[in-house]
Amino acid sequence: RGDLYSVPAKDGATRNLTSTPAIRERDPAWSPDGRWIAYLSDETGEYEIWIRPQDGEGAPRQITKGTDSWINGLVWSPDSRMIAYGDKRNRLWYVDVESGEKRQADVSAYAAIRDYTFSPDGRWIGYFSADDGQLKKISTNGGVPVALCAVTLCEVLAFLT
Repeated sequence: RGDLYSVPAKDGATRNLTSTPAIRERDPAWSPDGRWIAYLSDETGEYEIWIRPQDGEGAPRQITKGTDSWINGLVWSPDSRMIAYGDKRNRLWYVDVESGEKRQADVSAYAAIRDYTFSPDGRWIGYFSADDGQLKKISTNGGVPVALCAVTLCEVLAFLT
């Protein structure tokens, strides 16, 4: 249904990290520190965010619980302490990997928030809001979104890549 594999870039063995034929895993994302792989799993009946050691040793750990919508695009913070993600209800979230505490950063009335990234120091999440054509940021310590500037989608894509 969708196991996760680790394939070495050069030499070494390919490893099946999950070996769960009755469960679907998808959308893996390596942590910046190289220790973890975050992914989506339907093990609980709904897709939730899980992490597991990249070497396949040790048990996986469920990060989110009670998710009520399809999840898109896992993005790690530079320090590997948080994961940002969007959902089908047009919300942008971020979750603390250690505690599992999740916070809603913003919600769009018109379209899914799919273009987002953490600042290099991990203190901000930058993203494009289709509602008002603004590039915005929000502090990972809470607060409200701050508009930075009006931009076109092409400018946003250039900024996020």
